[in-house]
Amino acid sequence: MAGRGSARGVAGTLAPEASNIQVPGTQEAVEAALEAVYATLASLHIVVVDGYFVKVWQDWESGEWVADCPTVRAVAQEESSEEAVVGIREAIRGMLATLSDGGHPVPPKDL
Repeated sequence: MAGRGSARGVAGTLAPEASNIQVPGTQEAVEAALEAVYATLASLHIVVVDGYFVKVWQDWESGEWVADCPTVRAVAQEESSEEAVVGIREAIRGMLATLSDGGHPVPPKDL
């Protein structure tokens, strides 16, 4: 019977020998990506700036610190965590002023 030796088993699932196929460099790439994710998560902290929640973390590629305020939709990126918080404070205040001056609703504070 032709075709019975394919990598597909019952109900279209991969047979065990097909699931063990290794692509060169893939394992190392996955491990490096996971290490970067773990490092980023380890640096993550939440602060409150002018009543808004701000996520602050270190970008694993650039080494710079990112501060993100999703409520106001403001982002800052600086050399240190402290500088990123200062930058996001300015970005939040600038965004709120722009919204207010343009007659747009200002997002309510998180706290």
